[in-house]
Amino acid sequence: MKSRIVFFTFSIVIFSSCGAGLLPDMSRSLDEPVVRKPEVSSFITENTISVRWKEDEGTDEFILYRKPDNLTADYEIVYRGSAREYTDTGVEGGAQYLYTLGNVRGTRHFGPSDAVLGVGSDVRRDEYEPNDGREEATELSTDITANIFFYAAYSGETVEDADWYVMTVPPKMQANIIFIQQDFLGSGPTHMDLYLENESRDHIDNGDTIVLANNTLAAKDLRFRISPNDQQFFTDYSLVGGALKVYVLKIHSFTSLSRGGV
Repeated sequence: MKSRIVFFTFSIVIFSSCGAGLLPDMSRSLDEPVVRKPEVSSFITENTISVRWKEDEGTDEFILYRKPDNLTADYEIVYRGSAREYTDTGVEGGAQYLYTLGNVRGTRHFGPSDAVLGVGSDVRRDEYEPNDGREEATELSTDITANIFFYAAYSGETVEDADWYVMTVPPKMQANIIFIQQDFLGSGPTHMDLYLENESRDHIDNGDTIVLANNTLAAKDLRFRISPNDQQFFTDYSLVGGALKVYVLKIHSFTSLSRGGV
């Protein structure tokens, strides 16, 4: 009777030890890694490009590759590990870089992902960011100076900015806002397009007036977007490269829609 008790106890110890050793592997996701493009942010800090990517339960470590945006450069590894972000300070102002992300599980490699373009710059995006989307629109209550950019890679990837604005216009009034591109001399087509909500996108000339008309009997929030006119950002026909441009929105006047000007 005594020997049976000892054997039973010994069996429990062995089973418990083996079970504890297997738990980490049993609890791990059986899914293979999902190859996703990284999120690349430019113009946030001078001469720095920030790269982030999503967590993946099937991945042991990530490999971030980078190459200069030209036809002959090869990709090199700039980061390998389990973190989900990388700050690339080894970039030059005005230079373009392509980033791809690979996943590792055990000894197997997955990817890399499609490429994403990043741009090194000596200047930052304007203080009103992020206002790329309609719901993030910057309130326009005074004159502002902002910037916008557009860049394209040899392989077709792009990085661009779009700025949304919202203005509260009194009933039966229209706001008249003057648009000026800061480095543009004279009149004529600028590097920007204008989109008035519920209307078509159209090119905007230097010195044009943006009209926000409120025909209702109550104050109304009216939105518009300034975005790059892609073709204007290239200096040749290669469709590669880009620029950052500064513009001003100047509130000129409010005009009555029922009794003439005020």
